[in-house]
Amino acid sequence: MLLFKMKMLQQLHNLSDEQTEYQVWDRLSFQRFLRLRLEESVADHTTLWLFRESLAQAKLTEKLFAAAFHTFLWDAGYAARTGQIINTSFVAVLRQQMYRKEREQVNQGKTPSAWREQIAKCRQKDTDACRTQKNDHSFFGYKNHINVDKRHKLIRQYVVTDAAVHDSQCMEALLDPENQGVQVFADIAYRSAEAEQMLCQQHSRIHEKAQRNRPLSKTQELTNTRAGHATPHGLSMPLAPWYSRVCGLCLRRF
Repeated sequence: MLLFKMKMLQQLHNLSDEQTEYQVWDRLSFQRFLRLRLEESVADHTTLWLFRESLAQAKLTEKLFAAAFHTFLWDAGYAARTGQIINTSFVAVLRQQMYRKEREQVNQGKTPSAWREQIAKCRQKDTDACRTQKNDHSFFGYKNHINVDKRHKLIRQYVVTDAAVHDSQCMEALLDPENQGVQVFADIAYRSAEAEQMLCQQHSRIHEKAQRNRPLSKTQELTNTRAGHATPHGLSMPLAPWYSRVCGLCLRRF
């Protein structure tokens, strides 16, 4: 449990393994969260790295999140009962400098031969991130897809993909079967016939989308406005605290 809580602190504060070890030694707030006394020893960065690798190999990260976190929320009285909000955010990373031939190989899922010969160079390349275009702006990195309950604004489900994956492709994975509310709020990126079919047993509050030469009617515009007002701070509100902490920081790769 100690290592799991250290991993939570590491992710929340975007710390490396070495920085996590140092901050636990240095900060009384971290020690109180971990329930450590001043005279107790702290797990070093190597132990933390081995713990994370063990979780990844055993594919236990999701199970721990679902079992420990959701059970804690339920016991604390934060059950999801009033509907769910689905939203997506870009996570930008450093743009990769590659030759055209190298980029073509990476897009095909291959590792360029020159990188295999230079291990240090290969470690500095992020081959999982992708580029996408939105509203005349280019983004390179990943997407955080999240589901939060309407009342408490706590994240219940999440999916991380590269930036090129369309929002609607993660709709099914994001729906929370334990949420007792029938309303599902989302922006126009999630509007599709498949999404409406998926939500046939619930009340879809996905924003209406205008088509070419077919603008929204007054009724549809009013429906979109009411859906936005149903979540007082907008659909991007759940990610606002995350923005305030890590805006301007690059995604740390381990």
